[in-house]
Amino acid sequence: MSEQPQTRADWAALAARLTPETGLLIDGRCRAALDGRTQLVINPANGEIVAEAACGGAADIELAVASARAAWQDGRWRHMLPRTRDRKSVV
Repeated sequence: MSEQPQTRADWAALAARLTPETGLLIDGRCRAALDGRTQLVINPANGEIVAEAACGGAADIELAVASARAAWQDGRWRHMLPRTRDRKSVV
């Protein structure tokens, strides 16, 4: 196991190695928008571009709603313990 970052420089180095997930979370997977659209994610503190993320449209919403409805109806989500649901909601 690697050592925990101790200093601000350690944390900055760790942050520089991270790659944020930029897809739409649908059916348990991150994916690009169906039409390929993206939008810039900007850090409001300094105006820097952090990432370019998928920008979902109507077709993506329909897919997400259908997936959520199926997970509820077949019990995958409805019968899941709240603490397990919480872990699955974070990618």
